[in-house]
Amino acid sequence: MFANIYTIFTVALAALTVSANHAVSFTNNCGVNVRPIIKNTANGVSYTGPWLSKGQSSSSSIAENASPPSYCLWTNANQGNDCIGCTRLECDFANANANWRCCNLSRVAGFHVGMSFSWTGGGCQGATW
Repeated sequence: MFANIYTIFTVALAALTVSANHAVSFTNNCGVNVRPIIKNTANGVSYTGPWLSKGQSSSSSIAENASPPSYCLWTNANQGNDCIGCTRLECDFANANANWRCCNLSRVAGFHVGMSFSWTGGGCQGATW
């Protein structure tokens, strides 16, 4: 379906301090408009970002020790907050060891746009997949 669309979406996760919130920045490098969704944040609240055109960015934050959030992108409003059929980035900031954080790209719910992420700040030298 999207075989001829080359899209890249970058999610930059910045750990500000060990006890602080984690800044999350979304930059749309896709050829289509996308809307970032952060699911399962503190108290089960989800963040629905603004629609982003190519080159636009949006930011939010995740509380330290929050339930493991999932990040996904809408390309249309029919995907809903469950992000059915969407590529997901899943991260764990709730681990008792503040030096251990993990994120993974998941295609379990489907794949519809390319996605990448990188760690920045907080003494992390960075890693990109």
